[in-house]
Amino acid sequence: QKKKKFEIAKATFALSNTTNGGFIILGISQKRDRSNGIIFERKGLTIRQFNTFDNDDDIGRFFNEKTNQELKFEIRGSAVSIDNQNKKFVVVQIYESQGAMPVVCTCDFRTQDRRCRLEKGGLYIRSTSNPIESRIIRTNEEWDELVRRLLSRKEEILYKDLRALCSNMKFDEKQPAVKKFKKQKQSREYDKFLKRDKL
Repeated sequence: QKKKKFEIAKATFALSNTTNGGFIILGISQKRDRSNGIIFERKGLTIRQFNTFDNDDDIGRFFNEKTNQELKFEIRGSAVSIDNQNKKFVVVQIYESQGAMPVVCTCDFRTQDRRCRLEKGGLYIRSTSNPIESRIIRTNEEWDELVRRLLSRKEEILYKDLRALCSNMKFDEKQPAVKKFKKQKQSREYDKFLKRDKL
């Protein structure tokens, strides 16, 4: 389903901008209940749904065409025995982006369902307060946390680059970096300054 594909993409972008990334589990339905809150039901995927996750390259292409950088993720699928029934699930592990720039959406997907809606130029995060969802960053605290993390990563990248650069440099201990003038030459230079200043 097109909407589900974009909902997964949105969650992937948000988790890429989250510390340590996260997991998307497919095959579990989520619904709200007035008395019990959110209820999760382990339904599992149909064989047809399960088989649509067998090509990492196609999924990666779908994600990466809609962002400013390549995302890192892994897909694992397996059958689990629940109530004497084999039910199929897929787990997508999303790794935190390791660049010095956040993951930004580069496409628009307009729909009434806000869970699937994507905005070009949107920077998505996984909210930590209720409702927990994938959404565009908006509070000062969220921006502060993101900027601090990106600056720290930039510092790490610069440190690694400097280490690599310095490891290729060779210093000859026998040859000083600055050549010393001969005493005779220095003496002539001093005499010249003394005459000029009439000392």
